[in-house]
Amino acid sequence: MKDPLDESLHGDQAPVIPVRRTFTQARAQELLFVLESVGIAAWVRHDPVGALGPYLIEVSGYQAAAEAERQLRELEDERADARAKAELPPPIEPAVGANAGAYWIVGLILANALTFWALEHSGGSEHHPTLLSFGAIRTPLVLAGQWWRLVTAAFLHIGARHLLGNMLLLGVLGALTLRMWGPGRLLFIYVVSGLIGNVAGLLFGSPAALKAGASGAILGLLGALAGQRARQLLHPQSPSRYKAWHILAMLVAFYGFVVGVRPQSDHIAHVGGLIAGALMALGLPPAGSMAARRERLLQLALGLSAVLLCAAAALLAAYHGGAL
Repeated sequence: MKDPLDESLHGDQAPVIPVRRTFTQARAQELLFVLESVGIAAWVRHDPVGALGPYLIEVSGYQAAAEAERQLRELEDERADARAKAELPPPIEPAVGANAGAYWIVGLILANALTFWALEHSGGSEHHPTLLSFGAIRTPLVLAGQWWRLVTAAFLHIGARHLLGNMLLLGVLGALTLRMWGPGRLLFIYVVSGLIGNVAGLLFGSPAALKAGASGAILGLLGALAGQRARQLLHPQSPSRYKAWHILAMLVAFYGFVVGVRPQSDHIAHVGGLIAGALMALGLPPAGSMAARRERLLQLALGLSAVLLCAAAALLAAYHGGAL
């Protein structure tokens, strides 16, 4: 019985030209389908002596062979690109405290919650003198040299709704940022975004307002996600799980929530934190771009610098708070 794979569809005049060999009949049939789908007449012949496989794909004529080679080369290039993307390292798990997971986010939430508890037991989170003694921002005090308020204010909240709203958003955005950037970068972006957001509010906002809240720091995390997306657009080999509309949707949801919870929020500080987070995401070495040891050292350096800055600000606030 004649093997259908040996059937020749080529004409009598044009030369028969082999274009590929494969080891499996299924692979040969797949390539044959690709060629036939673009109008190239081809067939499969069984040739057991071939070193690159027993299934030979042939076409009739030099022009058909050139076009078949081009089509198969494009297919192979596309699959090579897909394999390369699949082999890229996923967004890193935290290199410092990799097993801690969500505890990094829980730690930030607890820091805010414990500060709120202390406020409530020291006069009330909506009592302005108490807020000032804990390090809330009032422009004349910062301009007089009390710079630490730019840091401590990001851990203070005015009322329970303010705290609960921000901590819910921190839990969501913090988890996304932690997986993508690791704990050291997360802490650094969070603290510095809050600081820069407060600087923006100080420079361009109302000098008479009392300011506090983590919204600028939290928006810095959203800015970092946007910065990672921008990096992916500039460097397509850099992976990003997020599309541009994902970031926009999160920003819209954030502002819808914030306006509902606290309409008088310091929007200038929010924008400042958002921009700061995006710039840091573009400026910091991307996750997975360094050897594991260097990655751990960077995570440690960034995380430790953020913790030391917060500790110094908290000590200064505690030292000067009783004088207010």
